[in-house]
Amino acid sequence: MSGGDDWQRSARVQVISLLRDHGPLHRADLARRAGRSRSTITAVVAELVRQGLVVRLSATAPGRRGRGRPGELVALSEDAALVLGVEFTINRVRAALGSLDRRIVATSDVELFPGQSWSTRLDTGVQLVQQLAARAGVRTSRIVAAGLGVPAPIELASGLLGSVAAANVAGPNPAGDVGRRLKLPVVVDNSARLEALAEVVWGAGNGARNVVYIKLDHGVGGGLVLDGRLFRGALGIAGEIGHISVNDGGLECPCGNRGCLEMYASIPALLKVCRRSLGPRATFDDLVTEVRRGEPSCVRAVGEVGRLVGTVLANACNLLDPELVVVGGGLAGLGSVLLEPLRAGVEKGGLASYRGGVPVKTSRLGDDAGVLGAVGLALRHRTNSRR
Repeated sequence: MSGGDDWQRSARVQVISLLRDHGPLHRADLARRAGRSRSTITAVVAELVRQGLVVRLSATAPGRRGRGRPGELVALSEDAALVLGVEFTINRVRAALGSLDRRIVATSDVELFPGQSWSTRLDTGVQLVQQLAARAGVRTSRIVAAGLGVPAPIELASGLLGSVAAANVAGPNPAGDVGRRLKLPVVVDNSARLEALAEVVWGAGNGARNVVYIKLDHGVGGGLVLDGRLFRGALGIAGEIGHISVNDGGLECPCGNRGCLEMYASIPALLKVCRRSLGPRATFDDLVTEVRRGEPSCVRAVGEVGRLVGTVLANACNLLDPELVVVGGGLAGLGSVLLEPLRAGVEKGGLASYRGGVPVKTSRLGDDAGVLGAVGLALRHRTNSRR
């Protein structure tokens, strides 16, 4: 790619991002905020208008004053391209449509069943997308890109699934499979990492630029947003907090290591401990009920998980210096019984303890975080690649 192409793409990204974040602006405002010349902004705006992504408005920005004729505003087009987010989990597929200004246009989901082949799951997902577009009154031609979330590591260079065990859930090449079915460019990432992105764009981390996200659910995953960007690392496995070893001689993890956090701080691990008092058939819902009732052994077990996770997060905070930690997943629903010892662990082990520690918040987006993150991924991909 030539330097001129890089320059043009960079300017286009800036203009779209500024209009997305601030609403309608004058060209002079765009030039000032972007740190570029008026002539550059005029050329970029003209190209975006031609592409149908930006429209001209004959009005003055709110609060703007001056002599002479009011300047022409430009804004993102309400009829501009839409992007699609799709998330496959073990038991559900979710889909969402989003606009370039980060509005969520429509969402929907449908249940999947354990043991279903990837081909069947893919058929269900494609049907869901088609039904969602029809119900929202959206022409499929307006959908220009898709983000895809899957519950498995993704190899950064190839986009291929990094775990053979998850192949039935998402297929070895999920982006290629979905892209061929929907006839769209598709970018894929791990669901937990996309949840981190969603929390920064729409949720508990909105406005923050450096966030550590941890998902405590059937497994333990995570995501890092550093300097406002989703951080993937060299190979695409950054954020795998669940595979930090907390006991060198501990339980063997499917990843091949021993003592991984996931073996002690996931829903199955917590249930294994609590079933000693609740009975062998106790479900997670039973556990939640007993914790809320104050059943001593369950409260102790949840507190131990909180302390352990807090210690791991303290080390992550010392390494990365985030401004915020966000906790999501099913265990986050246990509330203060989990979060109070977790916060205490972060404060105790963190170098920032002299000023009260790094703030810890729970997810605002719940089960929708993954699919919203997929929309966010598609938005960022589309914004950065549009020519």
